[in-house]
Amino acid sequence: MFAKMKKAYTLYLDSDIWLPFKDKARSKGASGSAKLEEMMKKDLCEGSETPAPISLENYEALKGQQDRLATKIDKLIASFQKQGTFKDLYDFTQKVGVDLDKLHNLEEKIPILLGKWEGTGDIHRWITFLELVKAKREVEAKLQEIRLRGKNGG
Repeated sequence: MFAKMKKAYTLYLDSDIWLPFKDKARSKGASGSAKLEEMMKKDLCEGSETPAPISLENYEALKGQQDRLATKIDKLIASFQKQGTFKDLYDFTQKVGVDLDKLHNLEEKIPILLGKWEGTGDIHRWITFLELVKAKREVEAKLQEIRLRGKNGG
């Protein structure tokens, strides 16, 4: 469905939209262009019975993104464990009602995390950690989908 050859195009976007979008994509280990292309492909495939094939380039980018996220997460875990705050932050997060399995309600619980935390750990680094875990799980779900259907959409 999609051509494998890439060509540069010029888009004129509002900087108030593009810059935060690009920063958000980077925080999840992807480029703004790759994320925009992914969204465009998803939009084009809506209602289609056959999933879009993924290019080897995108597949490799997802694998790299997953690896970078895992490295950041491991470093943060080690830091929290060294400080002795990991268990307290984890238990507090659970108590506040964050679904630690899926993290689907993380955004709505962040104000509660910030407002109620009275411990010694760095709550902002913890929230960043949770956001990274959520992003890693999303990337892994995409990788699993690709691997289960095959890289060519078969």
